[in-house]
Amino acid sequence: MTSNRMTCTIRHLVVGMLMSLAVAGLAQAADAPPSIKGEATAPGTLVPPPTDFPAFDSPPVPLAGHYPQPAYPAEAKQAGVEGMVVVQLYISAEGSVVEHRILKAKPEDAGFQAEVERVLPQWRFTPARKNNKPIAAWVQVPVKFKLNTEDQAN
Repeated sequence: MTSNRMTCTIRHLVVGMLMSLAVAGLAQAADAPPSIKGEATAPGTLVPPPTDFPAFDSPPVPLAGHYPQPAYPAEAKQAGVEGMVVVQLYISAEGSVVEHRILKAKPEDAGFQAEVERVLPQWRFTPARKNNKPIAAWVQVPVKFKLNTEDQAN
């Protein structure tokens, strides 16, 4: 398997793994900071552009207990609206989310994006690893907002 194919395969595994963990509407989280956009990195540390995906041997993995799910927006729930937010995260070599970019939020006006951004500062990961050393890396995480059968019946 070529290095590029292996890197793509690893990225697809990360997205699949994170997608299975990112089912929303399961927990009502307490108030949290609204965004991590202003979170500073270590002095002198530059966040590379999100198009810079370094190859890694193992992907970042969400830490149990440090990956709260976004709450389902009440208005969207009452209206029976489902959706998805795709967020690109820069995860530091220490496992914290340093920066994020919303790539897609559908539907845009349902409050899903705000809920994802509200919980991002609380997310922690085991960092990506290359040559058995932790490295910082960009990853894409889809967060699905899907009503369960009880919600759709009401």
